[in-house]
Amino acid sequence: MKDFPVTMPYYKSDVGAYKAKMIANTLYRALGVAVDGRTKELTSANTSQLLKGSAIAIDTFDNSVVKR
Repeated sequence: MKDFPVTMPYYKSDVGAYKAKMIANTLYRALGVAVDGRTKELTSANTSQLLKGSAIAIDTFDNSVVKR
């Protein structure tokens, strides 16, 4: 997976779609990997529940202010 691009191209048809779902679809098409693209807000209260059993988490926030 080292050759997978760090940034993904987005198209006009992607406007309004959740990035997590778009990335999940792209990974499946490119690598045949099934991904659970969750579109829930990650908080300190639900982190354990949402990430339970996860091997990897992909950040799809738009800007650094939201990441804080």
